[in-house]
Amino acid sequence: QNYYFSLQNNLDSSISGYTNLASNTANSEAGWTPIGNFSTKFTGNFDGLGHSVSNLSINQVSSDYMGLFGSSYNAKIQNLDLLNIDIIGKNNVGGLIGYANNTEIKNATVTGSIKGTNQYTGGLLGEAEGTNIYDTTVSGSIVGHDQYTGGLIGRAINTHIENTTTAGTVSGYQQVGGLVGEMMDSAATVLNSSSSARVSGSDNVGGLIGKLLYSKIENSYATGKVESVNSSIGNIGGLVGYATSSLIDQSYASGNVNGTDSTGGLVGKTFRTDIKNSYAKGDVSGSFHVGGIVGDLSSDSTISNSYALTQNLSGSMMIGGLVGMNGDNTFSNVTNSYWDTDISEEESSKGGLGKTSAELKELVTFSDTGWDIQEDDTLDSSTPFLAWEKDGNSYTKVWVIGTKVASKGGGTTTPTNPTNPTTQKEIDKVVTTIVNKEAVKVPNIPKVTKTPNNAGKNVNVAFNIGENKQIVSKPIEGQATKRVTLSEAKQMQQDATGQTVGEVRVPLSRSSIIQLVDGGVSLPNGVEQEFYVADNK
Repeated sequence: QNYYFSLQNNLDSSISGYTNLASNTANSEAGWTPIGNFSTKFTGNFDGLGHSVSNLSINQVSSDYMGLFGSSYNAKIQNLDLLNIDIIGKNNVGGLIGYANNTEIKNATVTGSIKGTNQYTGGLLGEAEGTNIYDTTVSGSIVGHDQYTGGLIGRAINTHIENTTTAGTVSGYQQVGGLVGEMMDSAATVLNSSSSARVSGSDNVGGLIGKLLYSKIENSYATGKVESVNSSIGNIGGLVGYATSSLIDQSYASGNVNGTDSTGGLVGKTFRTDIKNSYAKGDVSGSFHVGGIVGDLSSDSTISNSYALTQNLSGSMMIGGLVGMNGDNTFSNVTNSYWDTDISEEESSKGGLGKTSAELKELVTFSDTGWDIQEDDTLDSSTPFLAWEKDGNSYTKVWVIGTKVASKGGGTTTPTNPTNPTTQKEIDKVVTTIVNKEAVKVPNIPKVTKTPNNAGKNVNVAFNIGENKQIVSKPIEGQATKRVTLSEAKQMQQDATGQTVGEVRVPLSRSSIIQLVDGGVSLPNGVEQEFYVADNK
């Protein structure tokens, strides 16, 4: 105890005596005897010097504090790889340490299989308290039986985790996470960390953290699928299953989420928790309280400057593009946050605003509502991403949005100069549109996304009180029509509704899902796209 130890070479079955100490046949097939236990903890400094220990085996189903180290206190362990290990224990089972208290771990790797038959099972540590973990990787199969199962740590109290990643599969019962099963205490933080593990459990299940209490997640993400099995409570999320009195900042989840009650693309359920500058992209399915970002948002929780891109959003009751259930009936706890109405086909949410796919790729959507965002015109047009996601960048804002528009040939589209003398002289005041399969020469018509309220039909617009009129892109046979310019069409709408008109969207034909948006073409100075106003029959 309180000594410095170092590993001078790799350890595996080729080393004399290793088989008798650490293989699956050692100690009457019980395998390795951990260094330290609950009553006599390891308190020294262990430096692996970059070496590895391979094929270490422990098979002690009824024993607690299982790992290379059983228990540690005031210890430091670094620069060590545990490869292809196979560990089975009861409580406090981890690849490196069963229970770590006031311990620092740096630059460690664990691969293999870790299984706990009761509580506190993790790929690195079964349970941690007052511990700091840096630059660590775990990959393999982590299986817990009861509570607290995590790809890195089963349960963490007042523990800091930074620059860590997990992969593989993590399964348990309650409090199950790709990184940590349950994390608690106000001093505990997760920073610059991630999990791609596939995670499954009953209740409080998350792609990164199963249950987050009085803690903070920052600059972190989860990409693995998250699913609930035999759930009684629910709380299933792409990043966090259940969060209380916590902060989630500049983080995201992109894995698909399949849950029951309180299922969200980012967080299943919150209580007194703030979510900001974050997003979710995976498919989300559940039963009650299902949302693109949060399934069940308490009245004292908030969401700000965040968005959801949920292609498949489904449930049986209380489903929302951003929030499924909100304890605040005014929805004022959700600000400057959006969901994609096109890909989700969801028109409602208990907070937030629905935007089209095209709008979510426009800088103005975010910059006009106070997002800390900048554009990058060297990147293809896209929804915003977090600046830290792109290594080696010189960004100065929290968010970045690509604004380069690629041409069909793969290059960058150059806007048409309206004063260019080579502009088609035959374009006078009317630009012939594309109708069905007829194509004409029209300068640069941008890609237009279908909107839910204008799919394959003309838009009904009440231009004058009591009159039901529609804007069309060509005369309709058998119906009286009046030709109007874009400016006139906007003014007619504005006079009738008393509201400022933004875009005029007109389908190219009754059966077309392609639309002209404000004309959708680039015209010479003084020339406007023209439309027709017809009776709606």
